[in-house]
Amino acid sequence: MSQIFTDQFRKAQSGELGRPLEMTKSVYSLDRATLVSGNGIAGAIENHPAFTTSSFVNGQFLGVENACHTYYMSAKALIALKKAASAQSTNNNEWISTADAIAALIWRSIMVARHVAGILPAGATTHMTQPLDGRALLNLPEPYFGNAFYITRVSIPLSELADPENGLRVAARALRADIQAMTAEKFRDFLGFVERTGLDTQTRLSIMEESATTAITYSTHFAFNMHELDFGPVFGDGRIQAFRHPARGTMPKLRDGGCEFMVTEQPSTPKCLSEDEVFGRFTKEDEPSKARQDL
Repeated sequence: MSQIFTDQFRKAQSGELGRPLEMTKSVYSLDRATLVSGNGIAGAIENHPAFTTSSFVNGQFLGVENACHTYYMSAKALIALKKAASAQSTNNNEWISTADAIAALIWRSIMVARHVAGILPAGATTHMTQPLDGRALLNLPEPYFGNAFYITRVSIPLSELADPENGLRVAARALRADIQAMTAEKFRDFLGFVERTGLDTQTRLSIMEESATTAITYSTHFAFNMHELDFGPVFGDGRIQAFRHPARGTMPKLRDGGCEFMVTEQPSTPKCLSEDEVFGRFTKEDEPSKARQDL
């Protein structure tokens, strides 16, 4: 969708679309329910730990004060991070991606920082949820305009995450295993449950009442090279120069090969992050006035 928009926007600037702008003569029409559905499967909520039908929501989460901080990792730091987060073997089953390594660092570091800040007890089990794009798994036809996201939930004791030698590797392997375990059948099982119970119960994320303590939600744009989109001369060289989305931890890949990510946490956590040796080895706080000097 973004690529189509930039292509049309660029053509409009060059006059290729005519004046006034020509409207497309084709109409996109698709009943998504025929493609993204449970196909009659009953489904079971027990198969999907990131979701719950419980009506209980911890009211103590409401009113928690948050602070946003953006951090930057250079291309060199990303290479070092992937090496540090990779298993010390050549087993192909233990391969992880750079995105896995970044997610592992964020998960591990935030939980350790929360513990140092007094938010998280030493014996806690931590959780991380992230969206997975199910469009490829479902073999949706092109073009398909719409989302098909599934949310995963991975759990690891804080004691394992905090281990200075193995914490990153444990987190990265767990995240990679969860991604590899995702199938079209699992996706349709969840859809089937929602379709079957939609009129009777509310299905929501199980992480909601844990987000201030033992759990984080992570999302990324790392696989989408948005800085390669060309919007045309109206924006200088046509490229995105900065990306800010304060409400969530989105993470685009940058034109210099590095990346930036945003952490939204209680004010005491970023201070503890800045003092974390492992976190500081790979990151630096991204000052807005200097953020684009590395591009």
